[in-house]
This record gives sequence, C-alpha cells and structure tokens, in this order.
Amino acid sequence: MIVDGPGKGADFRIVSGINSVGKGGSARIRLEFGDKGIEEGAHCRVTFDPRSGGFYLSPGDGRFICYTNNKPVLSAQELEPMQDIVLGDTTLRFVPFCSPNFNWAENGRWE
Repeated sequence: MIVDGPGKGADFRIVSGINSVGKGGSARIRLEFGDKGIEEGAHCRVTFDPRSGGFYLSPGDGRFICYTNNKPVLSAQELEPMQDIVLGDTTLRFVPFCSPNFNWAENGRWE
C-alpha cells in the first residue's frame, strides 16, 4: 500500500513467485502515479516463497535504488510485516496477508 507520495492510498496484490515493482508494462506491480524517481520496468522485486511462506525484497535491474529501514537494498532480504519500502518519492508499506502459518495455496486460491 502506498502510504506517502504520488498515488497515496493505492494498494497492490503480491502473487506467488517474483513480482517486479516499477513503471511500465513489464512491471507486475505498476506504480504509474507520476513519480519520476521510479524506474521503468523493475525498480525492485518482491518475492513470495510459497514453501517457506516468506516474503523477500531484492533490487531491480535499473540504476535507481530502493530503500528500506533507511538503507539501500543491494541484495535480497526478508521483508517483515509493516516494513516500509521507498522508491523515489513514494513510500510503500508491506502488509502481508500470508505467513508461514497461512497461505492461499493451502486453500486453493493461488493466482
């Protein structure tokens, strides 16, 4: 969910596997709200691993950096509930609806 910057209030669904976050048609999660500090394509990636029930944040392919906990994301790291991710002037808050104790695959709902 976007909690600050262009697009504030918008939310996005993360599906099983790798979800690219950025602008343009190649991004799975498209942040098309006019923030010029967001990379075309994959600014970063959010991955849900259905085996562990864990979520991970990793850098994208471009020249722009994403941040979490006021530090640049330079390699894959596990995401914690309510953790903020900053891309350009946009701040997203990670709010998971799956966990190691529950995921939609167990209920036949993977997309």
